[in-house]
Amino acid sequence: MKLSDSVIKAVKPGRKLQSLPDGGNLHFVCETNGSKWWKVRYRFAGKENTLSLGSYPQVSL
Repeated sequence: MKLSDSVIKAVKPGRKLQSLPDGGNLHFVCETNGSKWWKVRYRFAGKENTLSLGSYPQVSL
């Protein structure tokens, strides 16, 4: 699924964390407090980790 700017703007905070995949391991995350982040999941030495790439809209599509 490819995300668009209109889809990202329409995401509202809810009772639990929302994660929308954008392809590969890139995810758009909306937290319960309204924070919106770009995060990437990766594996290193067999362990899954998450790296935050920045907040939206400072880091755009």
